[in-house]
Formats: sequence, structure tokens, C-alpha cells
Amino acid sequence: MSMKRLIETAEGKSEYSEFKKMKLKGSDFGHAELMSAAMDGANMTGATFRRTKLMNANFEGAYLERSDFTDADLTKADFSQALNLDKAIMPKGYKLVKE
Repeated sequence: MSMKRLIETAEGKSEYSEFKKMKLKGSDFGHAELMSAAMDGANMTGATFRRTKLMNANFEGAYLERSDFTDADLTKADFSQALNLDKAIMPKGYKLVKE
């Protein structure tokens, strides 16, 4: 079962958006709406975020090796101090902005 089904409400919006320090290796968040989600410090190794709406999401200090963000909306997402971000699959043309 995908994480989208676990977090989806009747309106199709994310109800549970705090994943701080959780162990979510290989989880499938594909097509979910996780705006402003708190994922800081979480282990997201190998997780799928394909076509996920992650505007303003916080990945500070998260483990992201082999995580797939293909076609995800990462507008203003915070990847500061994310671990193994260089080994994640990012959307085509995505540029990490360091503030």
C-alpha cells in the first residue's frame, strides 16, 4: 500500500504531514499532497516522491539516498543539511538553492 493511501483524507489532501525522524525507507509517497510537510531528520532512503506536491516541505537533515523526486513540485522545499541529496533522483532541471 502506498503512503498516499495512508495519508489521504476524503478531500484528497494530506492529513498527517509530520514525519520527523521517522524510518520510512522505501516508502511510496507518489502523487500525494504533502505541502509544508515536516520530514526533517527522517530516513527516506529509497523513498518515492514521484509527482508529489512538496511545496514548503522541510527535509532538513533527512537521509535521501536513492529517493526519487521525479516530477515532484519542490517549490521552496528546504533541503538544507539533507544527507546524500547528491545521490537522490531530482526533477529534470532542478537546481538546489542554498540560502
